[in-house]
Amino acid sequence: MQSLTKFILLKKKFKYREILGELVSGIVFMLIQFSFFQNFITKRNDFTDNSFFIYIVFSFIISSACSISLIREFCISYHKNTLYKKYLSTRNCFFHIIKYYFLEKMLSFLFFSFIFLTLCLFLGLISIDLLNSLPVFLFTTSLAFLLDIFLRIILACILMRNRNYQSLLKAYNQIARILSGAIVPLSFFPLILRSVIFYLPFYYLVFFPLDVLLHGANLKALLIQVVLVFLFFIISFFIFNLNLKNLKQRGDL
Repeated sequence: MQSLTKFILLKKKFKYREILGELVSGIVFMLIQFSFFQNFITKRNDFTDNSFFIYIVFSFIISSACSISLIREFCISYHKNTLYKKYLSTRNCFFHIIKYYFLEKMLSFLFFSFIFLTLCLFLGLISIDLLNSLPVFLFTTSLAFLLDIFLRIILACILMRNRNYQSLLKAYNQIARILSGAIVPLSFFPLILRSVIFYLPFYYLVFFPLDVLLHGANLKALLIQVVLVFLFFIISFFIFNLNLKNLKQRGDL
């Protein structure tokens, strides 16, 4: 609780214009999504109008929470020679970074999810049965946030010395949005492509938690998600510490 309070107090700046701009563009994009796919989902049995509306809103909330500035801040701090002061000066800095960004993701996600679910209950868009899936949904979403952080730590370590990191970061974000189901539900993809994406980490960032919420838990997929989180934790921990060791040897810290 103390670390949570400290986190909130340390958030000195809120870029309200950027948040408002992202919110407005997100609402416009969700309306386009819903109107574009509305006729398409009537021919399918995996979505109704209400469930598809819930999907696109939650996919926006989750993907927005995933699009944290970890990679950009790492790269900027490296080129400004403030990386050590900002991220690496604390003991167990790897776990400190994970805790910081995980709290940022979860606070954003829980805040907007609470507002959205309250409105849905008030308008009668969701049933009580759907709420039974919430505990597993929250668990899988938490794992999705951890997985996203590990992926971004790996990418930050790779792109840190590259001054053209912004274009590469934009490319990664777009690929992640498509393959995670944030733009189009992965169940709309061809079966062959879907069977390949199923074993990629992106599948478990957006689509899988929402599939759990709307259609119930899949034990096999849940186990794969847990294994991927553990695997990318080890990989990111190894790459982060190797990169830290190289920075010290090069005198960049």
